[in-house]
Amino acid sequence: MRRTLIALLAVSVVLVLSASATAKNNTLSLTGTYGSTIFGLEYETRFGNFGIGLDTGFLLGAHPAATPFAMRINGLLRYYFNLSPMFKPYINLAPGVWMVFPVTPEALPVVSYFDMHATAGLEFTPGNFRIAAEAGYEFFVLPSTAAGVAGWFFFKGAVGYRF
Repeated sequence: MRRTLIALLAVSVVLVLSASATAKNNTLSLTGTYGSTIFGLEYETRFGNFGIGLDTGFLLGAHPAATPFAMRINGLLRYYFNLSPMFKPYINLAPGVWMVFPVTPEALPVVSYFDMHATAGLEFTPGNFRIAAEAGYEFFVLPSTAAGVAGWFFFKGAVGYRF
């Protein structure tokens, strides 16, 4: 009886782990960007060729006592093209908010405004690892300026784990 229970437990563990190992619909990545922020963390889940997720980016000034802390939070809306099992080009639209927290809140208020980047990228997935690079344009809607909309070139690299 004891051997039977151990065998059933071993079979069930193998079945559960193999099912979760083949799914690979979730990704957690460390990111580095050129644009509004320096480094960040990204989570994505996939439904077929579509991916949705959350991307956070942080900018820490060189002098923490004098420069502000900036943060970006964007949603991810991606579409992947199935050209190869390991190399997948994709397009990405990421609406969100960009916030600047001044060192002395009494001197300046917290600044926040709409931020979005539209990019095209390429993903390389050897096994459970993910390496990606994307480039495009990031723009901001600044209500306090006469121009209203500003933007610049955006580049992001990511290294992550698929589970």
